[in-house]
Amino acid sequence: MKLKSFITLSLLGYAGYQAYRYRDQITETIQDFLELKDNISSDLDNIRRNLDIINQEKNNIQQISQDLSYKFRVFGKETQAHLDEINRITSKYKQVK
Repeated sequence: MKLKSFITLSLLGYAGYQAYRYRDQITETIQDFLELKDNISSDLDNIRRNLDIINQEKNNIQQISQDLSYKFRVFGKETQAHLDEINRITSKYKQVK
């Protein structure tokens, strides 16, 4: 057996021994990471769902905004017409004094 092979085999044996020695901690760490991965995946799904809801509501808000701006324009025109009529009527009384 060559020295290089012996050193490699020894290091692998030592690594295997350490892995066996700390197997409970390694198993616990792996389980924690898997649980974390599941939680992250669940959070990501929630975020995607919420983004979809936000996009839908954004479209609804844009439609409502367009509708309101149209109604405000119509209201402004109607109000101006009423104000013009009021000014016309009150101008008669101002001239009388």
